[in-house]
Amino acid sequence: SSSHSYIGIIELSPEHFANQGRPCLFCENSRYLTCINSTCQCQPNTYFNGLMCQTTSLQSGTTVAGFGNGTAGSSLTALNSPWGIAIGIDGSLYVSDYGNNRVIKLQEGSLIGAITVGTGIAGNSADQINLPLELYVDSSSNIYVVDNDNYRVMLWGKNATMGTMVAGTGTQGSTSNRFREPTGLSVDSIRNVYVSDFTTHRIMKWAPNATFGTMVAGTGILGNTSQQLNQPAGLYFDEFNSYLYIADVSNHRIQRYYLGGSTNITTVAGGNGLGIGNHQLNTPYGICVSKKTGDVYIADTYNHRVQLWTPGATNGVTIAGIV
Repeated sequence: SSSHSYIGIIELSPEHFANQGRPCLFCENSRYLTCINSTCQCQPNTYFNGLMCQTTSLQSGTTVAGFGNGTAGSSLTALNSPWGIAIGIDGSLYVSDYGNNRVIKLQEGSLIGAITVGTGIAGNSADQINLPLELYVDSSSNIYVVDNDNYRVMLWGKNATMGTMVAGTGTQGSTSNRFREPTGLSVDSIRNVYVSDFTTHRIMKWAPNATFGTMVAGTGILGNTSQQLNQPAGLYFDEFNSYLYIADVSNHRIQRYYLGGSTNITTVAGGNGLGIGNHQLNTPYGICVSKKTGDVYIADTYNHRVQLWTPGATNGVTIAGIV
């Protein structure tokens, strides 16, 4: 006879923990909850995050780039005011190193980076960037970077030493071919580039080789109606559903625009005024969305936490930072 090994995946969901806090009768046969002090509780060395039990280790972060002690630097093991991050197809971590005017790539498990974009010196030539913000790395390892103080978006091909301008002109402005303060970025599979222009309160879409952008969200005038934005930053484009998610920073909310042909705008997180409540946000800058579940992860900047909002939720759950 021969022996066989079988490997499977168990995917946890909030349903497994629905009896948290109820009498032990409800978790007698549960493998996810245990009876403690006459109520159903998380297993030892785990904690309840409002939706499910997670390992205690998830309450603390691990340094994967930079010194980890709050010290800025310019060596290949240091960062200075890092802004955007992306994960490459090979698991490498890319970091836009704002204060060092470069993008650093770190192989998985390494704390020593390599400069993949920029020279480390601010400038506006094709091999330089000036105060980079968000970045996007596609499946071919092309790197798109919001070159904030050069008012443009640059594209570096894999292993390239020079970049190509794919949005903006390099001159500040509010016309459809320029940016006043480019901040957030997303790219789709046919290389359309979506850019949030922070101080013109709009999202611009640039097709490949275009010299002008098209406004796809916002009106260009700040406001708090569903059609308006107030200092948009982080972007995430769900290409399958044609949803563009926008961190509407000074409206303290996340907006979802349907770009599939008819205007359909939904507030998917926040929108209840500035605050620290689980139903509120305070100046959210960054967002990411799960392709599988539609869960929205939010860098709730001035609340110093990362929030998770599930589809249709009216409250978020803190998954990083102060719980």
